[in-house]
Amino acid sequence: AGSLKISADTRVAPTQAQDLRGVTFAKSGKIYVSGHVGVAASDRQIVVGRFNADGTLDTTFGTGGFVTTNVVVKDPANTTSTGDEQSSGVLELANGDLIVSINAADGNGGAPITAGTGTLPRPEGVSIVLLRLTNTGAPVASFGTNGKAVVDFGWTADDNAAWPAPVPNDSNTALVGTGYPRDTHWNIALDPSVSGADERVVVFGFG
Repeated sequence: AGSLKISADTRVAPTQAQDLRGVTFAKSGKIYVSGHVGVAASDRQIVVGRFNADGTLDTTFGTGGFVTTNVVVKDPANTTSTGDEQSSGVLELANGDLIVSINAADGNGGAPITAGTGTLPRPEGVSIVLLRLTNTGAPVASFGTNGKAVVDFGWTADDNAAWPAPVPNDSNTALVGTGYPRDTHWNIALDPSVSGADERVVVFGFG
């Protein structure tokens, strides 16, 4: 108000995080952030960080304040596999655990598409993955499979064989259509109408 100005300048080393998109305040007053490490789409990894209220890193969380998790590992035997993953949301549960929401390539690119004199890769599908961590940054193994649960918007990986293949355009420079279903989320939140054992996470997105 008036002449009052508040600013923050928090610098994060590129080896720790390169894109932070999710943020939430913990009950303790600390701040959680989520995003990814890696500039290129090739095998990016999820990063979760915790800051003190004054903007300094909370080094008691993970390693030096950050937890890095490779949710989807790039398959070197599959030329269409990228291992790409990005997080847009993070929230704190009542017991202090974290839920991190992730858009992750599913590795289902399939065989290249051939047309004319060239070939084009078949684009991968994308799955929504929820990762659950303790307040120290350790995976909660009882959640989903080893701490990770996949959210499907009506089309599962088992249905992918029925998905129509995209076709190259007339100049064989781009594909018309998508490789496989691309479920995408934008954010997550807690349902405020329930609590305790009935605690629920709401995922916002499309599929």
